[in-house]
Amino acid sequence: MQQRRIPVARVSYADHSRSEERADNTIAAIKRWRPFDRLFCICHIKMNLKKPIAGDIRDGLKLPALFAVFIGVSTRLCFLKNEAASSLGLNLLAGFIGSLVTVYGIDYLARQREERRMLPVRAAAYEDVRIMTAWALNLWKEMYSNSVGDAAPTSWQEVVSPVSVGKIFVALDINKPAKVIPSRSWGAYIDHTLQRIHDHAEKVLMRHSANLDPAVHGAVYGIVYHEQFGIGNLIALDRREGIPRPTNLGAYMYHNREWLEAVLLLHEWTRKAHKELTRQGISHVHAPNIFSRLEENVAPPARFDEGVLEQQTNVMRAWSKTQQQP
Repeated sequence: MQQRRIPVARVSYADHSRSEERADNTIAAIKRWRPFDRLFCICHIKMNLKKPIAGDIRDGLKLPALFAVFIGVSTRLCFLKNEAASSLGLNLLAGFIGSLVTVYGIDYLARQREERRMLPVRAAAYEDVRIMTAWALNLWKEMYSNSVGDAAPTSWQEVVSPVSVGKIFVALDINKPAKVIPSRSWGAYIDHTLQRIHDHAEKVLMRHSANLDPAVHGAVYGIVYHEQFGIGNLIALDRREGIPRPTNLGAYMYHNREWLEAVLLLHEWTRKAHKELTRQGISHVHAPNIFSRLEENVAPPARFDEGVLEQQTNVMRAWSKTQQQP
């Protein structure tokens, strides 16, 4: 019998509590499964968000340096004893000073006017990015509080850190009901929310592509590009192929770090953009998503019942051995 290859989500686990035997058993089993992301093409975007500061400064100083040289030469001509050269120097000096005022003074006023005119457009882009970021961060916070149950994370960065994501992957049972209306399992709820975020990110690019900062545009594109494969699709595949996959989240989702980093970058941008908009008089925009401390829950509703995950892992291990027999 030929060995059947099992498509499984790639899982990245943090070094959390070794006292949890169930977690150790699951990790040992899942590490032997073939990563699911080999079934489709995953390319990593290298988003270089660092601005070439030195180059920008150098380019910005070229024109002022040129003006300084011309004004210096004109001033020097003004003090020559030759009347023609002195007159030429005065004319050149007046011309260069006039050009300097035109280039920098009038251009500055024009930019200020354009920025004021674009404030409503920037506010609309901010609101679209803010709501999408809130959906993403709140999803991971809900998954943590309903499966892990402790109050260890104290910021959004810690909620989606590799350690926290690893805990969620082991603890959350996707078959448990989520606290949403209409009623649905955690697997279906996660699929719905991730698809909602993906669709909204595409709308942000269509609506505001020309008005977003390059780093923000790249982060929104990262959310669109690094799309998760649906949990429901894997459940349907397992049912068809008869694969007894454990129902912990880590067996159905890989650790998409690029996606999470893009969300964190957008959240940080919303904090800065909100301050800038309110400083310029735009007061009707909503505040960015603020982190509130988690409450400890000794019995999270989405956590595996005692012994269930270990039993599922043993069944999966036994099934894998039958597939390896000739």
